[in-house]
Amino acid sequence: MKLRVSVRKLTAKDKAASLLIIRRTLGARWAKKANRSFSLILGHDRRPYVLADMKIIICKNKQVGIFGLYRFDTHPTNAIGIDWLAIAPEYQHMGLGTKAVKWCINEARKRKHRMIFVWTSEERAAAFYENFGFRRSSMNIRPHETKILLTKKL
Repeated sequence: MKLRVSVRKLTAKDKAASLLIIRRTLGARWAKKANRSFSLILGHDRRPYVLADMKIIICKNKQVGIFGLYRFDTHPTNAIGIDWLAIAPEYQHMGLGTKAVKWCINEARKRKHRMIFVWTSEERAAAFYENFGFRRSSMNIRPHETKILLTKKL
């Protein structure tokens, strides 16, 4: 059965559902950090974000995922990062994460970036991104967000 989904821009009314998905998939510590990020992204003063393009995934009129692209002023100007990719547990392994990563890669190319990166703290997540050609990197991208940095040349 093919899952019918739509994607749209994150709005303030999506914040609570987004944080719940992050809490359920990544844990309470990361949901707290995401809360701060979303407040900046959705607020008037978006510093340190130079770019934040957050999307939510809708299935059967319910938010089931969140993902996006971001760049801070401390990042290399030719690089863009994947931000807060999280799919509700009951919707994982249905191809939604794959679609989100492919969207991010395509969008990064459209925006003329030469590299896309993602931070993760879990080996399982690193293996997922490696399926798309991401490779572990010791590049010095600040802020240092988690223990594993993966990059992909575009």
